[in-house]
Amino acid sequence: MLAHPPSAPITIHNPAFTLQIRLKGGLNPGPLAERSTGFRYANAGYVYHVNSDLSGRPTYVTHRLTAGKDQTEVALVGRLGDLEITHVFVVKVREPYLDEIITVKNVGRETIKCPDIAFGFAHSLAGAGGGKRIRAGLGDARFLAVPYRRELLGRAGEYQDYSIEDLKGQGYYRIFTPGAQEPFPKVPTPEFGAEGWVWAMPGRCLVMLKHSQEGIEHSLLRVERPGKARSVLRFGGAGVWHGDPEAAVALQPGETVRFGGMRYIFVEGDWKKGYYAFRQAMEEFGHRVPPAFDPPVHWNELYDNKLWWGPDTPENRAKYYSLPQIEEEAVKASDIRCQALYLDPGWDTTFASTLWAEDRLLKAAEFVNLMRDKYGLAVSLHTPLAAWTDISAYPVEARRKDQDGKVLDALCSGAPAYIRTKSERLIELARAGVVYFMFDGSGYTGPCDDGAHGHSIGYSRQEHCRSILAIAQAVHRAFPKVIIELHDPVVAGVPVRYAPTYYMHGLPGSFDEVWAFEYMWDPMDDLLSGRAISLYYYNLAYSLPLYIHIDLRKDNEQALEFWWYASTCRHLGIGGKHADQKVWAAHKRAMRQYLRLKEFFVGGAFYGLQEAIHVHTLKERNRAVVVAFNLDDKPARVSAAFRPEDIGLDAGVEFMVSGAESRQRGSEYTVAFELPARSAALAEILPADQRP
Repeated sequence: MLAHPPSAPITIHNPAFTLQIRLKGGLNPGPLAERSTGFRYANAGYVYHVNSDLSGRPTYVTHRLTAGKDQTEVALVGRLGDLEITHVFVVKVREPYLDEIITVKNVGRETIKCPDIAFGFAHSLAGAGGGKRIRAGLGDARFLAVPYRRELLGRAGEYQDYSIEDLKGQGYYRIFTPGAQEPFPKVPTPEFGAEGWVWAMPGRCLVMLKHSQEGIEHSLLRVERPGKARSVLRFGGAGVWHGDPEAAVALQPGETVRFGGMRYIFVEGDWKKGYYAFRQAMEEFGHRVPPAFDPPVHWNELYDNKLWWGPDTPENRAKYYSLPQIEEEAVKASDIRCQALYLDPGWDTTFASTLWAEDRLLKAAEFVNLMRDKYGLAVSLHTPLAAWTDISAYPVEARRKDQDGKVLDALCSGAPAYIRTKSERLIELARAGVVYFMFDGSGYTGPCDDGAHGHSIGYSRQEHCRSILAIAQAVHRAFPKVIIELHDPVVAGVPVRYAPTYYMHGLPGSFDEVWAFEYMWDPMDDLLSGRAISLYYYNLAYSLPLYIHIDLRKDNEQALEFWWYASTCRHLGIGGKHADQKVWAAHKRAMRQYLRLKEFFVGGAFYGLQEAIHVHTLKERNRAVVVAFNLDDKPARVSAAFRPEDIGLDAGVEFMVSGAESRQRGSEYTVAFELPARSAALAEILPADQRP
């Protein structure tokens, strides 16, 4: 029997916002209003859409209000047909955010198909409904994707930064289509999806971020007309986007799906403050620079090694990837003061076998000792996973089966034989002294119907991701200090992000850092075209470390390329000795300066004064490094103003700037650089009483 809902709304609030929840006539959270201005972000009925047959307000079943010293929680339970919806809101007394969690359960006897299931707050777009105040708010509003305001494939001037009119169009995501004329086509979708959104208005913004460590989920925006109502902007809540989370597409009888948490953060300040608030939240979730993180600077032998650029045959491995050739690369690495030699494809018996080729490279432990003792280098390895490998190097039981039971010429990443074999081989290498593994080849291996593997028939993307996690956990149980990098766990090594950047990071034994989106092949063009500007926005939103190695042969005498990626990737790798000795000398000078300041680039808090001026702050030392860039083909003066507290420094301390022009007016400082064409320069900010 259904309980009688209270006639009066439930109100929860803190100093930042107020949320009313109306239960009479069905569940209806909202309005959601900012207390300082009274602006109602949600001013229309909450959207509950399951499918074409199940939409509207869920029938009230019950609710629970729990008020404590530090937080208040409201749990609502309602029904739409045979779908039971549990809707929870949590407000912290002293934190400017609201958390929302939605759980659905099929309590009926039939499967509920819901490929476009969607829930969310609603803001009416009709001016007549809210007067000039709402029209003004929407007219000034911008909606910025987080963390990729500049899309990974976006060029100069292209931003995922939308007006409300833009949102009336279609969103998109990208897929990888190997061999196609357009390998990364945009696939249109009704919703706009991102890891988070900043709803920015003059002087304030609302951050709307989704965090899920179960299914793959995104924060969604959509302009729609629920029923016959006027158009609204739906935001927050939960929903399926491009088929994810897979578990929510169809619910079997008795099945329960708990969507990931949605957080709404009320921020005073501009969109950049919204980005920083997103970063703070992600750090609270565990996605941050690990304590004492000090990854070795890599020298990647691939760029100067002919094996990669020619056919990968046993003959070529013997010719180009034996000890004499690798020692040549170790000499370069030592000369430029790298800290580890990174071995890309070629070090193992066959591609991605993960079996050390001791016939060409000594035994693994002997090789590690040689690199350490003779060249002062650690050893790091490229270790692709099941989607990109020589399948003959793994047990037959690890292969996929189709619906007819036919064994396919492809591995299943979820096969116990694969997970066990890969983990054992990686652990053996770590035992030999290898300090770093790159999990390339991490793409979804495809459907598999082998019931002996223990996964679901069909094998989901989520299960595939968990299989990768199992390998990382096995390695970290045995060798917790080994650094593991993971490419996107669904599409792998391409300049597209399918899973949220944080996905699976922070779980026990998981990976340590993320691949910087394939900017390794033509890093100068990626920068000058605007694509690699995406790294600037990433760093505004995340301190989760990025890793990249770059081809120094594409760089210039000003080391522009070197400094851009050093400033935006906390773990740096380089390779490819430039033919011009002047450029090589510039790279050696840059490396000396980088190593002196490495702790700022690796562990410092990143602040952006503008796309071309970055700040790396060590708050505990009250010091910062500024890196300025001129990406133009002619000389330029680059300058920016800041207050110390804007870049993580103490407001009550007087600072000096070394390495750039500077002036102080009250609490505001200005730094300026005269930069040659396509160049970079560094300056240091330190307390005036620490003047050298």
